[in-house]
Amino acid sequence: MNTEQHITPSPPIFTVLLIGACIYIAIVTQLGKNALANTLFYITLSPGLAEIRQGEVWRLISPILLHFGWMHLLFNIINLFILGRIFEALKGNLAFLLIVLVMGLASNFAQYLWQGPYFGGLSGVIYGLLGYFWFYGKFKPRAAVRLPSGMVWLMLIWFLLCWIGVIPNVANMAHTVGLLIGMAIGFVEAHWSDPRFDH
Repeated sequence: MNTEQHITPSPPIFTVLLIGACIYIAIVTQLGKNALANTLFYITLSPGLAEIRQGEVWRLISPILLHFGWMHLLFNIINLFILGRIFEALKGNLAFLLIVLVMGLASNFAQYLWQGPYFGGLSGVIYGLLGYFWFYGKFKPRAAVRLPSGMVWLMLIWFLLCWIGVIPNVANMAHTVGLLIGMAIGFVEAHWSDPRFDH
């Protein structure tokens, strides 16, 4: 009898939906040029997170949907398509939704505390997924998916260029917190994950 268990990959439902939402919001906000539309998605417009305390809780996560230019949008949705569909296929739809919410909430709030409410982009989530796969593969050599080292180094070089100001107007703290959370989750999972995912 064959007792080997097989994992049926989950379709990338939430990856596709998130990409679609980013494109839709980019159209609505005219890639950030519609200042009035942007205000619906900023984490707050008032001191003390007044809107959120009044019930507009979507603002805690909605900045990840904002993008300011075609290059900003394309960079994020291409990387989300690469990393998100792999994560969703391996770990499942709900796990992907949960990790996006955790990384999005944490990176948004960190960026807000660091530099105020006027920011947007999915990069905190992207760097979170990068950090997850990087550390999961590093500490789980038999992992089913390991990112090419070239991709990791390219993203880390980009990360550094943003921090030193070569690439301006970037939500650097969102990148940093997303990356650190992803690395932490990857490290923890690598030490007690389901061995079925190693093959």
